[in-house]
Amino acid sequence: MKGYEKIKYDSKNKRSIKIKSIIDFIGYSFFNRNKNIKINLKDVNSVTIVNMGHIGDIALMLPMIDGLKQHFKGEINLAVNSYTYEFSKSIKLINHLYKIPHPSFSRDRSSSWYETFKAFKSIKTDIVFDARSYFFSIPFSYLIEKKYLVGFDVSGFGFLLDVVLDYDYQAHITEKYFKFLEYLDIPKPFIKGLEYYINLEDLKHKGLKDYVVVAIGTGAQAKEWPDEYYIKLIKDISAKYGNNIVLLGKTSEERASKYNLYMKNVFNLINQTSIMDAIGIIKNANAFIGLDSGLTHISAMLGIKTIAIYSGNNRVGNWEPINLNNNVRVIRKEVPCNY
Repeated sequence: MKGYEKIKYDSKNKRSIKIKSIIDFIGYSFFNRNKNIKINLKDVNSVTIVNMGHIGDIALMLPMIDGLKQHFKGEINLAVNSYTYEFSKSIKLINHLYKIPHPSFSRDRSSSWYETFKAFKSIKTDIVFDARSYFFSIPFSYLIEKKYLVGFDVSGFGFLLDVVLDYDYQAHITEKYFKFLEYLDIPKPFIKGLEYYINLEDLKHKGLKDYVVVAIGTGAQAKEWPDEYYIKLIKDISAKYGNNIVLLGKTSEERASKYNLYMKNVFNLINQTSIMDAIGIIKNANAFIGLDSGLTHISAMLGIKTIAIYSGNNRVGNWEPINLNNNVRVIRKEVPCNY
């Protein structure tokens, strides 16, 4: 139990930090639920993990869920946003999946806060682990009918947590997820390939052979790459290696149309595949090139030769793809916007 005055927020936005500080000052003064307790898994029948993040967040959390499953015989449930729901349905390690219509984490912005409220209120479990602890995540996780709420206090509303986990600011996100296992005295599992965690048996690809995947776009504007750079890369690969090139990703139709390059070996599938279709294509590729995105993390965990192009906005060590068998190379340029 650290107390409000010792919180170091995982943010560099001064306005955001100020708002969180005010809320936490009031919360820790009058509503603090933090307890110095140790939960015994023998007294627990169900654990629900809440992760309102992106596909990469879910993929990089799979080793933690695997470790929990190896040492916990009760139900393991997962609550995700509507955007990551399709991918999460393929996870082999969980008993029940909750689809949360959350406006802040649903890319079509079609859901309402009232729907979010109802979805969280409908969940019943013993332990809730709020894995990413977004600013608007913990208050909704608090609504779940539960015995204990566990999570990190670095994004605000930490006073609503029964158990506050240590947060290593320099650690890879997978190591941050492992803090939940550490609290429960569960050893870290060996990190395996993606096929161990999710069902890949029914995935099909487009029948192409000898191809490279280039994934266009990422979930954050600060991590983007200019279209002219992508197009030059595609033309260079085609000229030098002669491979077929498959373009994947989700973006605006206007942007996607820029990649209609009228080259016989370039197949523009941007906005034309589901996430599972895209995984089916990636798992048969010779190589993959992408930014800091869910598809890049998936490619790395599939064991595909992966080149990840990271911006200076990506903190060193926090979000690199999992390098299973020396199959990943990260290209990153140091710039003044680095943390």
